[in-house]
Amino acid sequence: MKLYHYSTFENFPSIRREGLKIGGDGFVYLAESHELARAFAYFYGLQAYALFEVDIEPNEISESTDHNEEYFKGLTQKTSAKCYISEHNIPADNVNFMGMFWV
Repeated sequence: MKLYHYSTFENFPSIRREGLKIGGDGFVYLAESHELARAFAYFYGLQAYALFEVDIEPNEISESTDHNEEYFKGLTQKTSAKCYISEHNIPADNVNFMGMFWV
C-alpha cells in the first residue's frame, strides 16, 4: 500500500538513512494521497518540507481519526481524506523521497 508523509528539511537526512521513526506520541502519521500530506504541511504552517511515498502493509497501520476529514477534502478537492498511523518505525527501504516543496 502506498501512503505519504511530509517532514521538515531538518529531518530529511535521517529519514533517508534510517527511515521514519515513531514520534513522542508513539506514531508515524501517513496520508492516503500526496495532496493530503501537502495539505497537512500547509495546515501546520510549514513553509518548506520534504515529501515521501511510503510502502507499507495494510496490517501495519490503523486509520487515524484525529483530523476533520471534511475540512481536508475541501483543501485537497478530493472525495476522501483518510489518514493512518503506524505504531512501528518504517525502514528507509520502504520510504521513497518525492521532492522538496516551498510555499
